[in-house]
Amino acid sequence: GETTMHPDFFELIFWTRKNFPSSKILLLSNGRIFSYKEFTQKLLSIDNLTLQIPFLGSNGEMHDGITNAFNSFNETRDGILNIMDQKNETHHLEIRIVLTKKNISFLGDIMDFVKKDFGGGDSLVILFPLVLGSCRANFDNIGLKYGRAMKTIQSAVAARIGEFKDLRLYHFPLCQLDRSLWPYTYRSLVSKIIHFSPKCGDCRYRRHCLGIPKHYFEVMGDEEFNPILKDMNVEED
Repeated sequence: GETTMHPDFFELIFWTRKNFPSSKILLLSNGRIFSYKEFTQKLLSIDNLTLQIPFLGSNGEMHDGITNAFNSFNETRDGILNIMDQKNETHHLEIRIVLTKKNISFLGDIMDFVKKDFGGGDSLVILFPLVLGSCRANFDNIGLKYGRAMKTIQSAVAARIGEFKDLRLYHFPLCQLDRSLWPYTYRSLVSKIIHFSPKCGDCRYRRHCLGIPKHYFEVMGDEEFNPILKDMNVEED
């Protein structure tokens, strides 16, 4: 559920800050509650806080159609603007574009909207959807297949490289991406929910790769994924 709707939300978060004063707090929220300035101001009295807000469309019809919540586009937009207006140098605003069948064709438009209206935030994260919960139950309607989606994703992202302070790609195996996008690709999942198929053992870049999200593998298998055998001429740590 939505974290900020917990009846003891502020009690819990202030307790966390008091008992872990130097730890970074990460808060994932749909962002709608931040359209209330008083709530935003109270939360941002806490330092060293990262807010992760999904933004799913460049207009209300698209965003609200995905969230299935009336006026969520306007409330989320206003919430992000309130955060930007009130945050300090210890706060980090991460805007997340979670891809679905309903918005993937408009990824470039959404990125442009985020850049124009929010300056891109402190970070812009593009997430391939995990096959969990409603995505798994409605996979035929909203889920994506790597092989069919990557051309659209790569085209939109590659055309906007350099426009964002911190651009990240989450939940992407390296074999699905052009090498030019590897510097923006993160190992974004814990080991217990990723899978490496036997053929991944031959991949030259396996140790740098996220792997296949486990729940995707359970639904779609590993036929799409092939080891990278040649030297891609990249600098490795």
